[in-house]
Amino acid sequence: MHTQLEKSRSRGYGGVLSLMTLVVGMGAPAFAQSAAPVVVFGDRSLSSGFDLGLDTANGTRNWARVGNDGLCLNYPGGQAWGAAFVTVGAPRRTGRTGRDFSATRTLSFEMKGQRGNESVQVAIKDATDADNGRETRVPVTNLTTAWKKYDIPLAQFRTADLKTVYVPFQAVFGNAPANVCVRNIRYVN
Repeated sequence: MHTQLEKSRSRGYGGVLSLMTLVVGMGAPAFAQSAAPVVVFGDRSLSSGFDLGLDTANGTRNWARVGNDGLCLNYPGGQAWGAAFVTVGAPRRTGRTGRDFSATRTLSFEMKGQRGNESVQVAIKDATDADNGRETRVPVTNLTTAWKKYDIPLAQFRTADLKTVYVPFQAVFGNAPANVCVRNIRYVN
């Protein structure tokens, strides 16, 4: 008698896919748990598997750049809201995927303002959160022109299911223009 793995190999799929098929067939969770630390954005680039999205109330989507200062957001202001968001996979409105970050305890990142005294709200979202601005936000205020490390306990993000995180980092702005840079976005214990 052949096992499912042997049958799959004989069809040319190889052991990895077959093993995944067996695990999924046994009722494994849809989202694999990520062990700490998880690097979302390093010094100068997004980690593999993540993407960047931008939007504003007026549909402006050209106000971010990645360079030597990390991810720099030059939010134009003058509108009700703007958001820069890192997603698991490409940004999408439906059929979102997520990652299980429940093994981590803290969202850690470094941030600075380009002029100083800028403010931003930081949020995360799970795969089922609507795009309605109702996710929990943590204010980061009075930024300086020097890099400063921030550690936000994930328990503060009450509206996010940590087993299905779709947006592991989001910077939300209001009416005022702001120029901020962020780097070393990580999920740690």
